[in-house]
This record gives sequence, C-alpha cells and structure tokens, in this order.
Amino acid sequence: FHVNDAVERGKQDMLVRTSIDQPSGPPIMAAWRVRLVDGQPKIVDIVVEGVSMALNQRREFLSVMSPSEANKQLEHNFSVSQLPTTL
Repeated sequence: FHVNDAVERGKQDMLVRTSIDQPSGPPIMAAWRVRLVDGQPKIVDIVVEGVSMALNQRREFLSVMSPSEANKQLEHNFSVSQLPTTL
C-alpha cells in the first residue's frame, strides 16, 4: 500500500489517504480517519472506495432497532453522523 497524503478533518481528526495495490486490477482507495485518544493515535473509521465503515455499521445496527429506539439513538449520536465520509 502507499500513503498518498494526510489532511486535517475538523479539530481532532486526520484523514490518511492510501491506495492499496492488488495483484490484478486497479488499486483500492482507502482513507483512515485517525484521532488522538488519550494522547495515542487511534483509527476511528475506514473509508473504502467512498464507503464509511463506521457509518455503514451504524446504519446496520439502527436497521434492526424499533423506530422509537432508532430515533433516540440518532438524537443521541447526531453530531457523530455529521462526519464527512468522502475521500
């Protein structure tokens, strides 16, 4: 894999953009959202070919909840859902 660049995203996050070589076919574009947690860098999301794994997991989790439970969860986590998911 190759690190293409790293850019700040908001006050706390860095987005490390990479390309992952494959034996056949074009490289896979992936971005790693990194945040300092207790002074240590932690990967908090991976965006592969434009799809946020954290956002996708959240959507799957909410899909199995009742509508009222999902609404409560969405209200609680609204600010997290505003994270950009583009490379």
